[in-house]
Amino acid sequence: MDKKNRLTITISIITLVIVALLASFSRTIFLQNIPSVSLANPDDTQQGDSAFGHYWLVAATPDTVQAIVETIVRPDSYYREMTVEYLWSGGGSATSVQVWHHQSYTYARLDDQSGVIENRLSDGATLYSWYEGTTQLLQAPVDAAGDDLAQIIPTYESLLDADPSDILEAGYEMKDGTACVYAAVQQDEDSIERFWISVDQGLLMAAQREQGEQVVYRLSSTGGVTVPCPSDTSFDLPDGSTLFST
Repeated sequence: MDKKNRLTITISIITLVIVALLASFSRTIFLQNIPSVSLANPDDTQQGDSAFGHYWLVAATPDTVQAIVETIVRPDSYYREMTVEYLWSGGGSATSVQVWHHQSYTYARLDDQSGVIENRLSDGATLYSWYEGTTQLLQAPVDAAGDDLAQIIPTYESLLDADPSDILEAGYEMKDGTACVYAAVQQDEDSIERFWISVDQGLLMAAQREQGEQVVYRLSSTGGVTVPCPSDTSFDLPDGSTLFST
């Protein structure tokens, strides 16, 4: 083998070694920079890994939580049950809420345990409301948040409009057995609103509003979410007319 060929082979070997070293170094840097799940309780690590899935999640912080929430998609059809509490110094009230949602239609049955049941039906443009046992119907125009208004729950997408400096806390938490994105937002000088949004289902699973040191509003999920909405669901007005049926 002449001197020229030996030089060519030597250069080729050196080049391959350099490429291999660079590839290994780049892989190490890449793996070090993959964002990981941040759980509120370090003891929940194993549970969180199962609940959030065996994949990497962007760490939820006050700086990133808005971008995370922006990617969350609500289901197009579902049934769920909740409890909504209004609280004040020395007392409070609780309302059991059943919700049927399909496409742009939302029907909510609100039982405040006083014997009076309110029905609310939104078609995305109008909110209809009436009390069970009567046919007197009230109507009001609504915007895209009409389905939340029917359910008497806050619209978590309001997080997207918050000034990032007003987001006090953020992370991933287990809430009532559901893996959630959590965020706390300063609404005004005396008011803080907290949201727990299901990573898997895209629904608000819990919420809380604090006025000073007092919790004045609390939302809790009281059962699982059924997706899709039961196939025999009908969105009816009290006069018997049907706006939509699944």
